[in-house]
Amino acid sequence: MERDYLILAHQYYDSSIRHLESEDDLRLSYAALDMRLAIEATIYKKCEMLGQFKEELPKNVWQPKPLLLRIEQLHPELNTKMKIAVAIAESDAPPSNESEWIQFPIDIKILGKDYGTLGGYVHMTTPHDLESVSYDKIRKKLAEIIERWAILVKSWHFTVTPRLVTNNACKSCGTRLLYSEDFIIQRKTIRCLSQDCGAEYKINQKLELEYLSAFEIPCMHCSNVMDVHKSQIGKYIDQVVIGKQPSLILECPVCAGKTKGFVGISYESKPHGKI
Repeated sequence: MERDYLILAHQYYDSSIRHLESEDDLRLSYAALDMRLAIEATIYKKCEMLGQFKEELPKNVWQPKPLLLRIEQLHPELNTKMKIAVAIAESDAPPSNESEWIQFPIDIKILGKDYGTLGGYVHMTTPHDLESVSYDKIRKKLAEIIERWAILVKSWHFTVTPRLVTNNACKSCGTRLLYSEDFIIQRKTIRCLSQDCGAEYKINQKLELEYLSAFEIPCMHCSNVMDVHKSQIGKYIDQVVIGKQPSLILECPVCAGKTKGFVGISYESKPHGKI
């Protein structure tokens, strides 16, 4: 049976309300858990609404916060204070009275923050906080989050076709870069959507992508200089810390020659008088 994420979100929302309205403080953790599930389902629904571009998202990225970052890169308008306004008029002209318009906020950034807050309520209270925990404050905060979600979700059946740029490939992993033209206008950092990469690009004065490389390595076979992003060497750092010296092989995009390098850590001596 096909399940709709938005329907599931409303079901978990209703369940969260029932837990919250009970007078049992122990059920507050269930209210928080159900609301987290409602937020997860809401974010998954927005991913489905990306249409053909949802296939560009890595299959191994499912956590809400990383998904929100990727959705924002495709729909930056969803991370603003912009609202969608709808009005019903009897004439051809739109109503001039603001009170006749129904406004729907579409800012999704708050979902990530609320999701993290709710996570603090689904675990056992630590011994340090056990005596000072206030269930009234928790109940009030849960009510705020639930109300905020109920308002936000009303706008989620509205969808805007993103103006995407898709003709660039990541210099780090070769994956197609996918981002909205609005990201260029806003001069935001572009990130590779691949879970295993995460290479970053800034927008320069000419409104062009500029690769943020960690360092450069000359090709051993030609005059080309290869950019190395921090994500390419990050996975080797743990090996270095335990005393190993891992190597990496870079393939030149110009001559296809391979250059072998090693990853290490340089320790500087402490200045005199410093501990």
